[in-house]
Amino acid sequence: MALKKIRGRKKPRHMKRPLDVLVLSDLHLGTYGCRAEELLDYLRSVKPRMVILNGDIIDIWQFKKSWFPETT
Repeated sequence: MALKKIRGRKKPRHMKRPLDVLVLSDLHLGTYGCRAEELLDYLRSVKPRMVILNGDIIDIWQFKKSWFPETT
């Protein structure tokens, strides 16, 4: 975390907002327009005690078929 000197003492520039529970649902990471940068900015701004991932976090259908390992 970046520190900024204010009146002789160091203080964090950005205080993270404490949360009891953070629920993330249907993010569809991997798709065009998933807004991953905005999500990352938000995640850097909070400090949750618990994170619940619900729904489609990664949109696996967007990956090319060659991404999957061969089955034997």
